[in-house]
Formats: sequence, structure tokens, C-alpha cells
Amino acid sequence: MAKCQRQDFWLGGLYAPCGSFLLRSDAGVRRHRARSGQTRLRKNMAWGHCPARASKFHLSKRAHEMSTNIQTNSQAKSRTDKEIIIYQHSELIYWWVVWLYGFFCAGLTYWQGVPVGAVLPSSAVLDKISKDVSIYPDTLLGVSFVLLVLCLAVFTNLKSRVINSLAVLLALVIAAGILTLGFDHEILKPFQLIIYITWELYLLFSLVLFGIWTLFIFVFEKRTYYYFRPHAFGIVTIGQGQQNFVFQALATAKSYPPLVNRLLGLWLTGDLKVVCTPGGQYEVKSVWRVREKENQISELQA
Repeated sequence: MAKCQRQDFWLGGLYAPCGSFLLRSDAGVRRHRARSGQTRLRKNMAWGHCPARASKFHLSKRAHEMSTNIQTNSQAKSRTDKEIIIYQHSELIYWWVVWLYGFFCAGLTYWQGVPVGAVLPSSAVLDKISKDVSIYPDTLLGVSFVLLVLCLAVFTNLKSRVINSLAVLLALVIAAGILTLGFDHEILKPFQLIIYITWELYLLFSLVLFGIWTLFIFVFEKRTYYYFRPHAFGIVTIGQGQQNFVFQALATAKSYPPLVNRLLGLWLTGDLKVVCTPGGQYEVKSVWRVREKENQISELQA
């Protein structure tokens, strides 16, 4: 049937105005409504207004926000729980080269040593012990070991960079002169040293020094340490208590020791100056891997 209504006239999907009264068929009305619904559906899907797509879009957005919040919270928690610890060492940390060279001299003397009687002039005392005691035939080994101990004792205790540099320069000049003239030159004869050390003495000296070095570096000097946390700094002495500071600002600055100490520290050891407000100023001596520690503290406070 056809109904006469006052609106647009559709017949077979064709639009035709019909004066004041428009005629439209039922079949055309149904087709028009179906097409209009499909058009709206396509537009809604294109703009993300489809119910199914909208629900998926909002769920994925919500899941992304939750994962972002979880990651932020976990990062903040790990940053809060993170702690950096540094230790202060004494000048004994540089003495590793002495016991290491002592072990080398002991092994060299043991394997290539000769009886004392074959090197030193004969005497009543030497004749009794010449069969049981062996020494290295070249006196340079004993002289180098003694000079290493003396030079290390001097250089590690010279705090002035100028004096330390002058001492290093003087030592290099003397060494170059000896190598150029030769050990047997007449000028050097009044200053020649004859030092022979048995492998047992090398070994005993190195073992004692190694034991003291290990005990201080890994036990005694570990009793006091400095810790850094976000907006917190403290000094802990095991068995004596600790000092804690909550600061508003923290600044660190590294400085390297004189040339000889830096060389013996394998270019990794240095002093770390810490200034916290409030809290004061502190200087941590001979920090191992000082550059890495300073970078970690800066990243922790960022």
C-alpha cells in the first residue's frame, strides 16, 4: 500500500518532492532506512564509535595506562631501594706491586739461583752454608727489590704534587744515566750496591706483606663505609654506630692522586669529595673505581 505523508517522496530509492504532500511506498521506506543505517554504521566505525571497536579501544588504552603506571611505580621503587656503597682505603692499597714483585723474585731465585760460594768470595762462614743457600747470580735483582720498597714508601707518602713530580723526574734521570753509562762505569763504582737475597727471604717478606695487605684492604677498611640513597647519605662504622643525613642538595667531585699513586692504582683510584646540604663536607680517600662511583651517585640523585 502507499501512504500519503507530508515529507520526501521515495519510490524505488529515488527522491522526488511531491508538492505539499509526498507519496512514499513501504518498500522504498525500508530500503532507505537500511541504507541510512549502513551509512551511519560505516561512519561510526571509521571514527571509532562502533560499540565493539570502542570497547576494544578503551580496554587497550586502559591496559596501556595501567602498564605505564606499573612500570613507573616499579622504577620509582627500585630507585628508592637502590643503594651505592663506597669504601675509603689507606695508602696500603698501592703496595700490591711490592708483594707481587717479591713473589716473582722468589720464583726467579728458586729456579735460576746458584750456591752462594759460586758468587761471593770464599770464607769460613760461606763455605758452611754455600751448599744449602742459593741466590740469584745478578745483584740487580736484589737492588731493584730494595729500591722499589724505598721508592714506594717515599712516593705514597708525598702529598704534594710538585714534590712528587720532581721526585719522579729525578728518579727517571738517575735511571737513564745508569742505563747509559752502564753499571760498571767508574763514576758509579762508589755508589754501587751489592745486594743478594735468598728466595726464602723474598718469599717470607712477600707472604707477610700480602697477609697484612689483604687483612687491611678486605677486613679492617671495610668496617667503615659511606652509603648513598635518593636524598639520603650516611657514614657507617661497624660496631660504633652510624651518621645519617637527609639532604636537599648533593654535589660530588673526584680528584686523582699524584702520578705514582695513580699509576699504582691502575688509573682507577682517586679521592671523592662529597658536599651535602645540610650535612657538611666529606672527603673519601683512595676510592676504587672513583669515576664509576661518581657516575652512579649522579644517576641516583637525578
